[in-house]
Amino acid sequence: MFVRLVRQPTVRGQRSSFPQRNFKRYYAAPVTKDLFVFGEPEDYKLAIPLPQIGTRVFSLSERQKLRSFAENIQLEDLGVKSISITDPTGAIISSGTRTEELLQDDWVLKVNDVSYLIRSPPLAKEGRLRVTQSHPKFKQVEEFFKSKLAESPHLVLAQYIKFTEDIGLTEEQANDILSTASQLGIVLHLDRNIELDKVIFLQPQQVTTSLDSMLDLPSIRRSYDEKVALLDKYRSELVPMAELSQSCLERADTIAHRIATAGFVGLCVQFFVYARLTWWESDWDVMEPITYFTTVLETVILGKFWFLWAGSEYAHMDLRQALLAWQLKKQQRKKGFNPVAFQQLKDKIVDLENEIKFEKQK
Repeated sequence: MFVRLVRQPTVRGQRSSFPQRNFKRYYAAPVTKDLFVFGEPEDYKLAIPLPQIGTRVFSLSERQKLRSFAENIQLEDLGVKSISITDPTGAIISSGTRTEELLQDDWVLKVNDVSYLIRSPPLAKEGRLRVTQSHPKFKQVEEFFKSKLAESPHLVLAQYIKFTEDIGLTEEQANDILSTASQLGIVLHLDRNIELDKVIFLQPQQVTTSLDSMLDLPSIRRSYDEKVALLDKYRSELVPMAELSQSCLERADTIAHRIATAGFVGLCVQFFVYARLTWWESDWDVMEPITYFTTVLETVILGKFWFLWAGSEYAHMDLRQALLAWQLKKQQRKKGFNPVAFQQLKDKIVDLENEIKFEKQK
């Protein structure tokens, strides 16, 4: 399988590093969905939607390298043909990078043709915010924003970049400080919006107040009781879907096992037939070319076919997973199960549970 995990140039044996910075003001590739790293600092986890078997949770231990992380994803799902891990600007991250370095900022995981923006843990980001806020030029930039507020409620990004150049900051440092100022609520910079990424709003509170007034948010925001009722409704809808999903999986597993067993029985029958022909019905001079061509067919030709189809060397576990995935799709179509709707419903439940948990903690 093809795994794009090497940044050029890379010196063999040299430990690669992942820069702790706010990357440029745009994301290099369209992102399908944001995924969030969760768990405790010593045991971070990431739930990744996989093409054939659905969402799976992967561990992100601090000492783990990206090469190992990518291999774990590919071993979990045969449908994963390629994995690319980049920073938000599209720069490919070295496969030797440790996850503790990766988790200092957001990053992009591309599985086949689907890209996910991975949101790093808040604790790691808070640590990075403190480092940036303690930068000797941060107060100077903050005073610059205050002085410009007297002239206009917004500032053109080019003016800010010009000012940071005059005080000796690089563009990377300027972007880093701007991102921190935006996250702290000093200014508002919508760096992911292609229409507004060239503007810095110097009164973020006024922007949010205007939006709240225009959208009339209190009238469209669900109450706590409404969220609990909706969560119960979603959970009741999930139960029959989960039972149907489990039924499809169990039936697919049974059929896949039968097919694998039939293959083993076929090999045993072939062995005894060849033994019978060699020692009783005929002799080795006749059977030798037959066994040779059979061996070539079963190993070389079928092995090459597997490589072209699956993109990896043949392994019994890979064949088992391929049979299971094939039968699972077949059973889902037969029983009218929609895995996409099932996953979307589970996502809604998780989102609602997080919202309710957050309101309880207020």
